[in-house]
Amino acid sequence: MSKELKMAKINRWGGSLGVRLPKEIASAAGLVSGSIVTVRLLDSGDLLVRLLNNRVAIALTDATSVKRPREVTKW
Repeated sequence: MSKELKMAKINRWGGSLGVRLPKEIASAAGLVSGSIVTVRLLDSGDLLVRLLNNRVAIALTDATSVKRPREVTKW
């Protein structure tokens, strides 16, 4: 994937804001609908978004009562 600058749109979802990612960026990052990520605001003002691995995602979903993805096996 090219490292050229891509534009993304901010949308309102309820009382929150969400970023709509271009398909090629989401695919290259391994993101799919329902992926769990962490978001951090850096001192520079940049946002850092990281995809959690399956084990961390399972622990988070269990703690927040969100259904566990069917393709993930117990560990």
